[in-house]
Amino acid sequence: MDKSTLFDAPAGPLPLSGRVQLIDTLRAMALFGVILMNIVSMVMFFQADAIMARAGIADMITGVTDLVFLQGKARACFAFLFGVGFGVMLLRAQAAGRAFNGLYWRRMGVLFVFGAINQLFLFWGDILMIYALVGATLPAFRHFSNQALLCTALVLVLGIPVLQGLWEISLGTPVPPISDAETEVWTASATQVFHHAPYGLQIVQANLQTLVHRWGNDPVHMGVYVTGVLGLFLLGMWVARRGILFDVPAHRPLLRRVAWVALPVGFLLSLLNASINLGWQPAQPMAGVVTASYAGLAVMSMGYVALFALLLDRRGQGVKRVLAPVGRMALTNYLASGAIGALVYHGYGLGLMGKLSMAQMNLLALAVFALLVVFSHAWLRFFRQGPLEWLWRVCTYGKWQPLRRSRTVEPVPAPG
Repeated sequence: MDKSTLFDAPAGPLPLSGRVQLIDTLRAMALFGVILMNIVSMVMFFQADAIMARAGIADMITGVTDLVFLQGKARACFAFLFGVGFGVMLLRAQAAGRAFNGLYWRRMGVLFVFGAINQLFLFWGDILMIYALVGATLPAFRHFSNQALLCTALVLVLGIPVLQGLWEISLGTPVPPISDAETEVWTASATQVFHHAPYGLQIVQANLQTLVHRWGNDPVHMGVYVTGVLGLFLLGMWVARRGILFDVPAHRPLLRRVAWVALPVGFLLSLLNASINLGWQPAQPMAGVVTASYAGLAVMSMGYVALFALLLDRRGQGVKRVLAPVGRMALTNYLASGAIGALVYHGYGLGLMGKLSMAQMNLLALAVFALLVVFSHAWLRFFRQGPLEWLWRVCTYGKWQPLRRSRTVEPVPAPG
C-alpha cells in the first residue's frame, strides 16, 4: 500500500531521455482550454454586456460552463506544466553535469521577445511575457528541499488569495478596479479600433494600451495572478522532481487522493468565485470569502491534472496519439490561435467581433483547435519540432539547429 504523503511522494524514474507523451497530451488539453477562453475573451473583455443581453439558453449554459469549469483552470494547468518542463530541464542538466542558468535565462529572454511580439502585433491577452519574467526567477528555487518547494508553492497558490480575501474583510469593502469610469471610456475606444481600424499602428497601440490598462486599473488582481503563476511553476517543478507524472502507476494512490479531494473542493470554490460574474453582489464579509475562493481555480486545475493522468495512463493511447503532437508544438499553436482569433474578430479580418453568440464562440474555438491538431500532425511528419519551437531553440543556443526529419527513425527532441 502506498503510504506517501504530499511531502514525501515516492520518486519515480527521472525523465532524462526522450519526451513523455503523457505530458504532451496534458499540455495539449490545457492548451485547448486556454484557446477556448482566449477566443471568448477577445470579445467578452470588450462587449460582455451586449453579448449576454441577447444570449439564449444555449449561450447561458455555455457561459456558465466556461466560467465554472474552464476559466482560470486551463491557464493554471498550462502554468503548472510549464513548471514541470522547467523541472525536467533542470534534471537533465544536473544529470549531464551541464551549466544551467545562463542557457535557461537566454531561453526565457527569447520567450519574452515572443510574448512581446504577440502582445503588440497579434493578441492583447498574451501570457508569455509573464511566463518569461516569472520563469526567470525559478533557478533561485533549485536548491530548495522538496518540502520547502511544495510549501512555498502552496502558500503562493492558495495563501495569497485567502490573504486578499481577509484584507477585504478587514477593510469592510472589496478592492475594486481603480476607475470604472475610465474603464468604460477605454473599452469603448478600444472596441472601435478593433472593429474598424485597418491593421497598422492603431492596432499596435490598442494592444499595448490594453496591457497597460489591465495592469494599471486592477493591480491587486494582477499581482495575485502573477504570484499564483509562480506558485504553479514551483508546484510543477516539485512534481517533476518526484517523477509523479513520469511513473503514474507508482503514484496512482497519491493521484487518486488529489483527484478525489481537489475536484469537488475546487468545483465548489470555482462556483462561488464565478457567482460575481453571474450577477451576485455580496456584501462583506461574504464578498471577501468570494475573493478568497479564487484559490479554488488552481485547486480544480490540479484535480484535472490528476484525473486525466490516471485516465490517460491506462486507456488513453488513442487520445495521446491524437493530442500529443499539439502539446509538442504548444508555443506555435498558442501564438497561431491568437492570430486566428484576431483575424476572425477584428475589422482588418472578417470583422465578426460582437456578431457571434457565446455558443458560437465556443464552437469557433473548437474549430480552431481541431485545425491546429491537423496542422501539428502534418508538420511533425516532416519536421522535428514546431516552427517556433525550433526558432526558440536556435535563438537560445545561438546556432543553427536541424529541423527536417531524417529518413531514418530518430528520437523526438527533448524540450530545452
